[in-house]
Amino acid sequence: MIVGLLFGQLIAPFDLIVFIDAGRAVLHGSNPYVSVSSQEFRSGHAFVYPLFVAWLFAPLALLPRYVAERLFEVASIAAITGGARLLGRRETLIPGIVIASATTVVGLQMGTINGLLVGGLGVAWYFRDRHPLLCGVLLGLIGSAKLFLLPVLAWPALTRRRASTVAGVLTACGTIGLSLALGSLGPRSYLAMLSALEHNETARSWSLASLLAGAGMGVSAATKFAPVLVGACMLEVWRHRQRLDDRQVLATVVLASLLVSPILWSSYLLLAQAALLVLDAPELYVAGTGLVSWILVTPDVASVERIAAGFVLSTALLVAIAVAGRRKRGALAGCHGGIVRLAVPKPALALTLFAAVPATAGYLLLPQGLASPLPTVALIVGAGLWASRHSATPGARAACGPA
Repeated sequence: MIVGLLFGQLIAPFDLIVFIDAGRAVLHGSNPYVSVSSQEFRSGHAFVYPLFVAWLFAPLALLPRYVAERLFEVASIAAITGGARLLGRRETLIPGIVIASATTVVGLQMGTINGLLVGGLGVAWYFRDRHPLLCGVLLGLIGSAKLFLLPVLAWPALTRRRASTVAGVLTACGTIGLSLALGSLGPRSYLAMLSALEHNETARSWSLASLLAGAGMGVSAATKFAPVLVGACMLEVWRHRQRLDDRQVLATVVLASLLVSPILWSSYLLLAQAALLVLDAPELYVAGTGLVSWILVTPDVASVERIAAGFVLSTALLVAIAVAGRRKRGALAGCHGGIVRLAVPKPALALTLFAAVPATAGYLLLPQGLASPLPTVALIVGAGLWASRHSATPGARAACGPA
């Protein structure tokens, strides 16, 4: 509620408007895609998703715009909250920490589908063993809606969930295939549109390809080299898959998807936080990432006072968690005769510094082409390194049991 009062309705939710317009177009039998040479496409406000996504938003196109926007906002917040719980996080403050992050606020302002994707990941994780077919179908839909997330289908493959893997692959192939068969763009035309989108937006985004391009590699070479680099890392994950548990594999695949995408905006980092949630990262560290997010990005069309209020809100959540943790440690000390043994992962502090230092120094010292992508890539790579080494078994949340 506080986030909504501070930052809600400051700008139009441009992404949501694009989705609703596309839904209205398919309802009327029109083409939701525009020419790549149009101003609408060059400005980044064109529909570029597979056709089935337009049909998913068709019901909202039947509603008044204000009602559609509020329903989508509520659905996004509910998806983030529910997704956090389904990923195994029962702490009361966790959804608030994520929603109060600047990167999430930007996504809610723009009306992105990232919140729904986090909710979908949560449902897929929760039903991974109970209903493997449902898990696979959801992963296929997630990968089809955001094509850079197609690597999430590697998670059930790496963990030998054959039913989920087959269901995911068939769902992805079916939705993308039908979208191309029934839409106005064939495979070649659709790939040409995506190539034009990369050409227009990669250099301005926060992706690994953007970082490499800013370092002098060039956009064309960077967009080809980044997937090769990430693919080599994923081959290492495949080699050592027996040493990794479910949580580590899913988190690593999600983070790799973010790195492989040639276009990465700040709102996508909500997915990086979802990876940390599934890793059972300590509350204090999740709160730290929320605070760091206010260094990385500020919400659109927000005054200095509003931005300061958002920073203070994230700080207050972090302090509240630190105080609660201190009380918990005191209670545990009483249970164990003054000796407390907590398995708090030491890389958490190093990872926080790994993100905060480049974020702060980057904006002060680096050229514009490196200032945004460097801290973002550093945060994702750091989380990936932690995911590959961190034991996902919670060890710091144990309460005192009977003697």
